[in-house]
Amino acid sequence: MSRASLVKRETAILVLLTFLSSATCWLPIIISPRLDLPWQVALGSVALSACLASMLNAARWYLFVASATIGTFLGQCAGYALWWPTDGIEASWVPIGVGVTTFLVALTTAITGYLGSKLSTRIEAHKRVAWVFLTSTTALWLIVLAATPPLAAHRIATNERFAVERLTSLQRAADATINTPSTSAQLCDGSALRRNYAGRPFSDLDWKRITGNYVLQDGYMFMVYCQEKRGFTIHAMPKTTGQDGRRCLCTDQSGQRGCGMGGNAWGHWCLPCPKPGASHP
Repeated sequence: MSRASLVKRETAILVLLTFLSSATCWLPIIISPRLDLPWQVALGSVALSACLASMLNAARWYLFVASATIGTFLGQCAGYALWWPTDGIEASWVPIGVGVTTFLVALTTAITGYLGSKLSTRIEAHKRVAWVFLTSTTALWLIVLAATPPLAAHRIATNERFAVERLTSLQRAADATINTPSTSAQLCDGSALRRNYAGRPFSDLDWKRITGNYVLQDGYMFMVYCQEKRGFTIHAMPKTTGQDGRRCLCTDQSGQRGCGMGGNAWGHWCLPCPKPGASHP
C-alpha cells in the first residue's frame, strides 16, 4: 500500500474516531434519568479528541474540527430523539441548547485542533499514547452510558428513602411542637421545630425557611405548611420528577400519609396514593 493510501486511511480513521467520540459523549448528559454530569466534561472530551487527532495528522486538523462539530450535533439530536424531556419548559429550550452547544464545540475544537496541529512535531515518541487516548474515549463514554441507568436508579432510590426519613422526622417534630403547651403557638418557628427534630440534617438556612418556603436536600424539596386549620401539612417532592425521585410525599397532623398535596386559599391536604398500600412510605 502506498504512503498516500496509508495517509488517507489514517485520516479517515481519525475523522471517524473524532466523530464517534463527540457523538457518544453527549448521550450520558442527555439520558433520563442521568447522573448530573456537567456538560463541560463532554465539551472538554470533544476538545481533547480534536486536539489529539490534529496532533496525529496536522495537515488535516480542520477535518477533525468539522467531524467533532457534526458529531456533537447529530449525537445530541439522537439523544433527544431517544430521551425527549418530559418537562415542557425544558423541552422548549432543547433547540437553543443544541445550537449553542454545537457552536461552542465548533469554536473550542477550532482552537484545540489548531493548537494540536502546531504540537504535532513534538509527539513523535508519544504517538502510540495519543492513539490509545483517542480510541479509548468513545469506549469510555459508552461505558458511562451503560452504567448511568443503574447508578441513577440507585440515586433515586436513595433520595426517596432519605425523603421518607426526613418527612417522618419532620412530622414527629411538628407533633412534639404543637402538643407541648409552651411551644404549641410556635409551630411556624423553624427554631422550635429544630429543637424537636431528630433525623437527617437540614441546614441552618433551611430551618429559617422551611415553614414558609421549600428547602432542598438530597434531590427533594420540603415544606411545612404550619397555618392549617387541622394543625399542619408537610409536603415533600422531587426537585425534578423522574430525575431526582419519582414519589411525592405528604403527611399531616392526623398522621395520615399521601402521595401528593392539594390546596386552596383555606388550606392544604394530602392526596391519596393511586394504589393504596403499595405506594405508601
